[in-house]
Amino acid sequence: MQEEEIVSKFSAEHDQKMRISHYENDETELFDFSQLPWVVFLTILKFFKTDELCRLCLVNKHWKKACLDPSLWRNLDLIKYHSISDDDLIRLTSYSNNVAKLKISQYVDACILTDSGLSYVLQQCLSLVECSIVHCRELSDNVLATLGECCHFLKKLDITLSLSFTDEGMKKVSEGCPELEEIVIDQCARLTNETLVHLGRHSRMLKYISATSITNITDHGVLALLQGCRKLETLRLPLCGLSGQSTRHIVQHCADIAYLDLRGVMLEDSHIHNLVMSLTRIETLNLGLCYNLTDVSVIKIAKSFRKIKHLFLVNTKVTDEGLFHLSAHGKTLVHLDISWCQGVTEVGAGKVLSGCPELKHLGLFRCDKVSESAVTELSLQFPHVFISTLQTEMKKSRRMNNTQQDSS
Repeated sequence: MQEEEIVSKFSAEHDQKMRISHYENDETELFDFSQLPWVVFLTILKFFKTDELCRLCLVNKHWKKACLDPSLWRNLDLIKYHSISDDDLIRLTSYSNNVAKLKISQYVDACILTDSGLSYVLQQCLSLVECSIVHCRELSDNVLATLGECCHFLKKLDITLSLSFTDEGMKKVSEGCPELEEIVIDQCARLTNETLVHLGRHSRMLKYISATSITNITDHGVLALLQGCRKLETLRLPLCGLSGQSTRHIVQHCADIAYLDLRGVMLEDSHIHNLVMSLTRIETLNLGLCYNLTDVSVIKIAKSFRKIKHLFLVNTKVTDEGLFHLSAHGKTLVHLDISWCQGVTEVGAGKVLSGCPELKHLGLFRCDKVSESAVTELSLQFPHVFISTLQTEMKKSRRMNNTQQDSS
């Protein structure tokens, strides 16, 4: 029986048996959690965060025993605890001998986690499946080497903004973690094509890769990656040192890609023609900052990508003509962002809104030919769609701030 079913059954069968403590001069009824079945108590505790569990340990011996149950410490999300130390991490990971997920981050001015401390922890976490080492700028390739040597079941790795990691460290990971399926190396400026070469050789199970703003990654590296990783479904390479040649590599080796992000690549309409002729599973396509793309590309996308849900064309040469074709063919479109497209008018925006029944978000930020009064009128006419402009984003921000203040 699943834990949720156990909780439900217990609540129904034992509602009348709950022990209630009555305090003198206080009519408040307090439920005695110590009377809960152990599995139910642990299921409830799984909803608490790490720091909350640590505080609950102080309630009494019963709570401490429950809060230190190994099952509660298998998934450690410590991203928000930016100043965690070696001793903290060693203690927290010692509560379970089967840690499956570990996520850590460090402030730039409070990098107190060391290579030796994290390496020691990784040596104890042999069953690790998911690891995030985010914004840890002082850690070196020794950490990645330990990860590759000890954590052979690793499937997900995120090292965003950990700037000291190099190709040599990534080589150790790719060689030692053959089951790697997802990897995020965003803004790791010291990485180069060599990292993609290593992944292409050793990480044949890879389905997801994100490598944002790594200028040392070029078409050569993309080719090496795609030749080896034929199971890729998500390819995010925005703001890298790519050219239109990479679109040919994608078409030749990865026709099953469903998510493609090529922001900032100097693409021409001819390159998009190559993509639409071969990629039939595309659901998300980000071509923002591809300044030379015109309505020709949009028309091809509209007619060919019949499953597309998310389309980003920020700061391209799209005009109302392209939007007319999207309105005619984009029946599955959920999110369209055409911000900074100066050829778009309120006529084109209205046409998309009326022709795309699944649309939930339309980005019109700094589309200067679309007036605020027109946005207001369109918002009233299509209330199920959030139209993003400077004014609407400011209103949204104010509402969120007010909500946070009210809740506090």
